[in-house]
Amino acid sequence: MDSLDSYPSRNLIRGSVFMLVVWCAATAAYWKAGWSFQDALYMVTLTVFTVGYGDLVPNRSDALVLWLDMAVMFGSFMMISVIIARAISILPHKILPHQE
Repeated sequence: MDSLDSYPSRNLIRGSVFMLVVWCAATAAYWKAGWSFQDALYMVTLTVFTVGYGDLVPNRSDALVLWLDMAVMFGSFMMISVIIARAISILPHKILPHQE
């Protein structure tokens, strides 16, 4: 079985795809909340890639609160899943060395 560490380009691609999905989903959430597409894209870009300038601030809407809750839960679930999967893949090699 191949380790994720043996293919750094896969990690880069996965990270880039994840960022693209977050960028698109967050832009769609702002757009659905009533922002113009350009303002939503601008806000997400500033939020994701910088600390923001403070010239646009989100208004509190049910759609944004729901999106934030779902994003936090999904992100937490994914991080826990990755940690458990890595631990499961590493521990058997540390506890029971492969015997030939």
